[in-house]
Amino acid sequence: MTPPRNAVQRRGGGRFYPYPLHAEAEDQKEYPSSTSATGMWPKPWAMPWASKMAAERAMELYKSGALSALALQSDDVAIEAIKSAYRHVRDDAANAGRLVHEAMEEYLKSSEPRTEAPRIRKELPPLAQEMWDHLLGLCAKFNVEWERSEQTAYNHDHEYAGTFDGIVHMDTPNGRKYLLVDIKTSKSPTRDEYAAQLASYRWATHIIHHDGTEEEMPQVDGCVIFHVRPEGAFVIPVNTDQEIFDSFLTCLALLRATKSDTKLFWTPFSEPNDETKNLKASK
Repeated sequence: MTPPRNAVQRRGGGRFYPYPLHAEAEDQKEYPSSTSATGMWPKPWAMPWASKMAAERAMELYKSGALSALALQSDDVAIEAIKSAYRHVRDDAANAGRLVHEAMEEYLKSSEPRTEAPRIRKELPPLAQEMWDHLLGLCAKFNVEWERSEQTAYNHDHEYAGTFDGIVHMDTPNGRKYLLVDIKTSKSPTRDEYAAQLASYRWATHIIHHDGTEEEMPQVDGCVIFHVRPEGAFVIPVNTDQEIFDSFLTCLALLRATKSDTKLFWTPFSEPNDETKNLKASK
């Protein structure tokens, strides 16, 4: 998946946003991305899930006879095929969701979105078409008016940035609201780090446009996730209050600690000699 506009993907992983956008590289700061920061959020579910994927892969290879063939090459080859199973597990709906994201961006930027909608839908594979229909149905049901789409939010106080899907006016059970929206297509739309991610957008200080111009971040009534899956689309309200934003800042601090050049350890002590034994610590 390509990085959002204005973002730069690091070779070793992680993403950052340069600031100012069009300055010379030596004059730019590197703002870590919101998602790089929330990647530091604890994931207690990850190890059991990866273990389950490895066990299922081992059984699959065993039943097909492929495990023996791999082991004949070397134990290391067989072990690698099993332990890396989690890297190859793909949720087809999540992959289709990427296409829906891109289609929605094209749709919202069109001067005649309703006219363009059939053509955009036709270019999608069948699973993505289902999700596209659900997303447009959700927008119609809640009378969603997109004021902004695919915008880059910067926080100059804490020096991070991220790209959110949009800001909308929409009907809710509590009346018409002005809300920041992020579209999620994964199976679980309520991971804790998603709340931290949306809080980072809501508490940003500025929106920066592709030409480098800035404006203050709009004050929204709240944040929601549009959860889009083949079985339907749902609006999920998200808590993005000060406490959640503070949690995001903790993740940001952890990210910076892992990227810091500060030396954490030194060489082991040498054994004391006659001159250094029993000396009082210098003041």
